[in-house]
Amino acid sequence: QAMELYARAQAGDISLRYATRMLASLFGMLLFLAHTIGIPMYAWFGLLRAWSAIVSNATGWDGPCQVTSLAVDAQLRELAAVIVVNAPVPLPVLRAPSFDLSQYGAIIIVDASIDAWGAFVHFPTSRDTFRLHQRWAASMGKSALAEPRAAALAIQWARQRSHTPYVAVVTDHSAMATGQRRWYSAFGGFGRGFFLNEFFRVLYADGGGEVFFVDGAQNIADGPSRDPTATLALSAVRVDMQVPDLRSFAHPYADLPRPPFLV
Repeated sequence: QAMELYARAQAGDISLRYATRMLASLFGMLLFLAHTIGIPMYAWFGLLRAWSAIVSNATGWDGPCQVTSLAVDAQLRELAAVIVVNAPVPLPVLRAPSFDLSQYGAIIIVDASIDAWGAFVHFPTSRDTFRLHQRWAASMGKSALAEPRAAALAIQWARQRSHTPYVAVVTDHSAMATGQRRWYSAFGGFGRGFFLNEFFRVLYADGGGEVFFVDGAQNIADGPSRDPTATLALSAVRVDMQVPDLRSFAHPYADLPRPPFLV
């Protein structure tokens, strides 16, 4: 019914006074139901950003409202169509992350600066390790934006090379580790920035993985991320190095169960 009212408003039905309050109700209902049936919000990040823009430009909760963006309109209808199917969702298996290197198809230690990014990618099965680095086409402005983007690129490179989907990512960007899921439901992978959400989308799109945290001063990928020889072309060179044990890094959900106040 809410979608029917929305569709009428979008079609220009002058007999219907469609207010911001009604659109807010629709957004809230869709997001609640999405969470209920396990649809991750990183996949619908554009809707949340659009809602922020709509509210900031609204003339009040009871003022007239219409979604003018075709992309946002399409996403609203698409999400509603997915929710209506109400596909069964298996209960998640709550287990602590593994610190065993052999449990992962690739170990990715990544870092990024505003000008470039770098990573060490280790494949436990073949025991090959590669050093990656690449310069951004334009300054990223903030390393907090650059690091999740770099991690997503490193994951895509690793999966294309080895076809091993389950990966371990080591980063000094804490939001990537704490935002990867909620400990009590395994549901999550959402943040306030586009590149952070894109990282979660890439991580979970083809096999998933775990995100570990390392202090910036101990991040061995800092070197390649600041390599002055980096170019716009991705450099991937096999290197002979010992990959640190995953137990030397932190994982926010390593100990289960966790107290209810720690989300």
